[in-house]
Amino acid sequence: MEIVIASMAISILALFGFRTLASGFSLAGLGKNEYVIQTSMKHVSEKITNEIRYSSAVFIMPESSFREGNLSDEWNYLGMENTTVNGVNATQIVTYNWDADNSSHVKKIVIEPRADLVYDLKFHGDDITSMDNKEIYYSLIGAYADSGEEYWRLDTAAEALNALQVVDYSTASDVGRALAYRADNRDTSSSYVGGRVAMILDVSGSMINGMSGGTTRIEALKNSTVSLLEAFAKEGNNVEVCLFPFSRHANPNVLSSRETNYFQFLNTSISSEFGTLKSSVDSLAAAGTTNTGDGIRRAYHALNNAASLSSEVAPNYVIVFVDGETNTYTYRYSSITLEYTYDDSDQDATKIKDKSDTPITRWSDYNNYAYPRQYVSNMGAKLRSLPSDQKVNSLRCYLVVVNDSSSTVSQEGIDNIKLALNIDDTDVYSVSDTSGLEDAFTSIANAINSDIWYILGPGL
Repeated sequence: MEIVIASMAISILALFGFRTLASGFSLAGLGKNEYVIQTSMKHVSEKITNEIRYSSAVFIMPESSFREGNLSDEWNYLGMENTTVNGVNATQIVTYNWDADNSSHVKKIVIEPRADLVYDLKFHGDDITSMDNKEIYYSLIGAYADSGEEYWRLDTAAEALNALQVVDYSTASDVGRALAYRADNRDTSSSYVGGRVAMILDVSGSMINGMSGGTTRIEALKNSTVSLLEAFAKEGNNVEVCLFPFSRHANPNVLSSRETNYFQFLNTSISSEFGTLKSSVDSLAAAGTTNTGDGIRRAYHALNNAASLSSEVAPNYVIVFVDGETNTYTYRYSSITLEYTYDDSDQDATKIKDKSDTPITRWSDYNNYAYPRQYVSNMGAKLRSLPSDQKVNSLRCYLVVVNDSSSTVSQEGIDNIKLALNIDDTDVYSVSDTSGLEDAFTSIANAINSDIWYILGPGL
């Protein structure tokens, strides 16, 4: 059962003298107002706790975006907004609950504005990069309007264990003034696809080299990949993953034994499919040259096929891992036209030179990377076309590069992959040891898990 833990430290500032909250109130009246204010404060705290108790998603909204007329359909809100009382600036605490029957928000004031008091409500999340974080911290303050002196203050934290995490849209300069939340039942059926992840993994001969941390690069890759799969499985978001290990080519038989479902995306939330993925990772072996473009080629077709066969609209993610320079490409020769072209088909590649109408891999010597890099660019452009498909609503790519003293990858080679897949600098990870590789894959898994909820989050 979902649990919400609320811990609070309440400090009521002592009042000295006979100051009243409003003209005409006596000391006896002050006591009554204290009771009303404290009751309202307690009500807001209980409201926050109860409303997020079973929320499947909770977002902290910044002051700049929380206002009537700028609310997202199907989301509920609780926050502070500015208003006036008899021409005097004031604040109030309000809720906007979504009315599905009328397709509109219903506004309710939960703490009335006062001319003599100003309310302040601030929300923030702590360590939102942690997928285990479910806490919302907030302060609710009442202060005299004329002096700014605090009359009472509530500091509390609430934990929503049914939500994936608390997503904090606020910044230091645009503080959190409201919560946006919803309590839809999360679809955990196997037919639902949270996202698809294509893992394009370099298993060329250099992956047998040692890596700082006490193991080889290929073993470090296996361990980090399994950790990433486990991170997806833990969250239960039905993230589907397909592996595309490549060396001279990305044919399915690049593994020691060919898997019949090799190019199918498998659901990490289903134990049998997770097991198949893990077995595929365990079978990875290092050998051959480096044809990054061929890995991208096969990933494109698999993602495109998965989208065409599915009834679900899903975000797509691509993780490219390399430890060396791209030095091989795939071409096609026509015996009719006698022309050579870069191959973009969904066929297995061969090493047989000039075999007509068949993908053929070719190694370039170390002084000529032009053809392999152009092939990466061409296949990257094809992959980037995926979001135009009506069942692919986004595409985000990551790059992890082994960059230690024995690595052969150049900055030009890294930039080639970055530009081909339109990868942001923040999504490029340069690693030199096993812990760095593990951290990179963990960070990517967390980002993808979070992104699935960001995509469905309320608008700013």
